[in-house]
Amino acid sequence: MSREMPLEGSSSGNDLALGLQQLLTRSRLYEDQVLTDFTIMCSSHNIKCHKVALYPQSRFFKAMLDGTYKETGSSTCDLTKENPQHVAFMVNFLYFQRYDAKPPPPELSSTLLQPPNTNKAVLNFDLYVLGDKFGIDSLVDHASRLFIHEIRSLTGNPLSTKLTDVHLNLPAAPAAFALILDLVPQIFAIGASQNHPLRSFVVEFLVDHTKKCLLAPNKKAINRLMDTCEAFREEYWPALARRWAERSVEETPTMGRSEASASRGDEEEEREAEEEA
Repeated sequence: MSREMPLEGSSSGNDLALGLQQLLTRSRLYEDQVLTDFTIMCSSHNIKCHKVALYPQSRFFKAMLDGTYKETGSSTCDLTKENPQHVAFMVNFLYFQRYDAKPPPPELSSTLLQPPNTNKAVLNFDLYVLGDKFGIDSLVDHASRLFIHEIRSLTGNPLSTKLTDVHLNLPAAPAAFALILDLVPQIFAIGASQNHPLRSFVVEFLVDHTKKCLLAPNKKAINRLMDTCEAFREEYWPALARRWAERSVEETPTMGRSEASASRGDEEEEREAEEEA
C-alpha cells in the first residue's frame, strides 16, 4: 500500500514545513552570525551560536540551560579540553545535520574545518563519541552510519549489509579489521545500553568472521578483549552461539528431506508387497 502524502494545510504537512523553515532560518543565522547568544570556547577559537539550536538537540546543553549545571545562566561553555575541530563539526551538525555541509563562520580559523589528518572512519568514530558525550542522539546515529559505511568501503563493499571473506582479503581490509578490534573497548565503554548502533555492528562483524579472528595477530587481540572487556564478552559469545545454531538449522532441512524421502520410499515398498501378497 502506498503512503499518502500529507495534504496541504494538514497538521503533519504544516509541521514538516515549519520544521524545515526553522532549520533553514537557524542555518542562515549561523552562516551570517546574526543574533548569536551563546559562545562555545574551544582552544583558541570561540564558536558563536544560538541557544535555540543547542537546547532541543543536546541533553548536555539542555541541562546546562535549564539549570542542572553550575554554568546555568551563563552564555558561554568551556570545551577547551575537546578537540576543536570535532567541536566545530558538532556545531555544524546541529545547524545543518551534516558536519561538513558549510564553511565555518568568520570567527573560526580558515583551517579549522579542513579535512583532518586521519581516515574518515576514525573521524566518524570520534564524532560518534562526541555525540554520545553531549547527548546528541542524531549525531550518534549519523556518525555511526558513516563509520559503518567507511568500514565497508575499506573492505570493498559499502552497500552490502554483510561483509564476506572475499572482501576481507582486499588490501585495505586488514586495516579495517585492526581498527575494529582497536575500537571495541571504547565502543563498549560508551554506552551501557545495548542499543548503541556500533555495539551490534562490531559484534556482528566479528561473529561473521570468526575464522579471521583466530588468525595471528587478531587472535591475541580477541583474547585480550575477552579478558578485559566484559560487556563485549557477554554479547559476543551469545551472538556466536546463535550464529552456529542458525547454520545448524540451515543444514538440517536438507538432511531431513532426504531422510523423509527415503522413509516414504520404504513405506511404499512395504505397501506394494502387502498388496501383492
